[in-house]
Amino acid sequence: MLSQGTNGGCPFFVCFAHVLRDIKHLGCSTEFRESNFGLGSYADKQGQMRTMYKMTRKGFSLLGMGFTGREAMAWKEAY
Repeated sequence: MLSQGTNGGCPFFVCFAHVLRDIKHLGCSTEFRESNFGLGSYADKQGQMRTMYKMTRKGFSLLGMGFTGREAMAWKEAY
């Protein structure tokens, strides 16, 4: 399973710039990061190239478990 990191694949509101920052600063091993987060790019509606990550399920889980707030907690409980 891959989730494109243009919105983090998260069902709750998270600022996309924060998702990119959080992926860079997860504190996981280099091996885990390289195996579970693939840096890429995409063209937005205006045709500008933007950064994105392709995440595995493990990467998504590690990232999502770090988010806080009511919506994030509801997602964690359901997970």
